[in-house]
Order: sequence, then structure tokens, then C-alpha cells
Amino acid sequence: MFNFGTKTEVNKVLKLSEVLKSIKADKNLRAKTNNISEITITNVLNKNITGLSPSENIVEIYFFEIILSDKNIPYDFIKQIDKSILFQTVYTLKNEENIKIMLTYKTINSHDAIFKKHYEREWMKVQLINLPLNITLEGVFKDIFAYVTGFQFRTGETFKLYIDRLSEIEKLVKLIEKTEREISKKNNPKERLTLHADLKRLKYKKETLC
Repeated sequence: MFNFGTKTEVNKVLKLSEVLKSIKADKNLRAKTNNISEITITNVLNKNITGLSPSENIVEIYFFEIILSDKNIPYDFIKQIDKSILFQTVYTLKNEENIKIMLTYKTINSHDAIFKKHYEREWMKVQLINLPLNITLEGVFKDIFAYVTGFQFRTGETFKLYIDRLSEIEKLVKLIEKTEREISKKNNPKERLTLHADLKRLKYKKETLC
């Protein structure tokens, strides 16, 4: 749980049936929400509440807590909520004493929210999460993003450049794992040597991006 202070707390419990109606959920989507016990808007961050300066794309951040009866994540439900909300959103999924933090960075205009992909942190024990002090809402959202992914923003790095860097790291991780598997299958010393050189190159490239 993020520690933003009582001033930002909303703690508004939403009726799941009303949320499903508002996002025009079909029968298939409704069936995927059977493990949702409760959904709550816990916190809202904006200039009026926090005094933090907004940016063009980070004007307001809403925090949701979704209590689950198991660890199956209702991705389609969350995706549909994101499509209908024209501000940035952060989700804390809770199952018993475990939580998972999720977010999607959205490009927002006056009538639409465009997003690429959900980012999520591994399940962990319930804990209070303190973030560094910030003077902008964008800075807060960047710190949350970095907490979720495990990779810090570089100085002056935009969200687009950051997301592009994350995608490249993800590709390199897969290539490294594939190369390591190939090495384990090879008996020919020359082939193993070549693959080890490739592996070293890939790891170095990954390190320069982390």
C-alpha cells in the first residue's frame, strides 16, 4: 500500500455490478470477475489535493484496491476499466496477506485513453510503500512506475523512451535465456565458445540499459 497521507484518502467502495454496467461488460467479461470480492478507490492525487504540479499527461492519478479470492488476475476487467478512465490509474490487487501492484501508462486526450501494456510487480506481502518526495505528479507517477518495474528513470527520460528501454530489456532477457539453453545443449567446444561470446555481448548490452 502506498503511503500518501490521509489527505489523499478516498476509500470509496464501488459496487461491482455498477462498475460492470458502467464499462458495458458482456457476459464473458462478467464471468471473469467471479473472484473479485471488493473494489475500492483508495486514493486520488491531483493538484488541488496535493499541491503537486500536473503535466500534460499526468493531471490526476487514481488508486484502486481490488480484493481477490484467489491469485487469478482479472486482466480483461482492468483493461476495460482503463479504457473508460481518462486519467492515470494504479491498482493494488490483494489476496489474503499478499498484494500485487499494477499500472498502465496511458496517453490521454480529451476523449480517449490510449495504452500499450500493463506493468506489474511480483506478488509480495502486504506492506506500506514510501516513495521519495516529489514536486510534480509526473515525478510521483515515475517513481511508482519504477517501483513496479524495478528500473529507475534516467535523468530527463520521457515515458516513451523509458517504455522503449523496458521493451528492449525484455527482448534481451529472452535472448539471454534462449542462448543459455542453447549452450546447455551443445557439446561442440567451438559452438559453445561462439555462443558464450554471444551471451557475453547480450548481457553487456542489457547492463547498459538497466
